[in-house]
Amino acid sequence: MLDRLRAQWPNGRGVREFVRILKLHRDHSPDLVAQAVEQALAHSCAHADGVELCLRQLEAPGTSIAPMDLTRWPELMAVGAQSLDLQCYDRLLEGV
Repeated sequence: MLDRLRAQWPNGRGVREFVRILKLHRDHSPDLVAQAVEQALAHSCAHADGVELCLRQLEAPGTSIAPMDLTRWPELMAVGAQSLDLQCYDRLLEGV
């Protein structure tokens, strides 16, 4: 990990990122930090913030949220299901 961070930030920031990752061991188990580092590497976010994010997600995995019951508001049931008109972006570019 240190070699990767040094290659990414050769001006010394890579070492500082590595030290930040090591400091995570103060509050978290080595196994959990190692797992977070592996996830960060797998997601191409191998830096201290990426490892912290993976660590938080490992500690408190998200729960799935049940969809809202829209039977009282049938006019809202189609929201998000409508087709997209991507030509509006072309029209924006024509004005540039």
